[in-house]
Amino acid sequence: MKKLIPVEDHVLIKPVAEDTTASGLHTGDNDPEKPSKGIVIAVGIGKQLENWSMSIMQIKEWDTVYFEHYVAKKVDVDGERFFLARQHDITAILA
Repeated sequence: MKKLIPVEDHVLIKPVAEDTTASGLHTGDNDPEKPSKGIVIAVGIGKQLENWSMSIMQIKEWDTVYFEHYVAKKVDVDGERFFLARQHDITAILA
């Protein structure tokens, strides 16, 4: 399996299907205004700021997050779908 490592303040997210029935069928809600839910698989080291310091990454691996679906980039690795998003495109961490 290939390994995808995010750079700077990017986060690799494996999507979680929220809109499924009790039997596991996907209902197909593709509303682009609705934030998507996923599990963070990998996190970049942060972005270098103008004063040469690094930004702090609030997101960590295995966090369950909500992110802006329309700005995240879809990535397929070995037949699996992931999303790459910047930290500021993540709207919430599910605690």
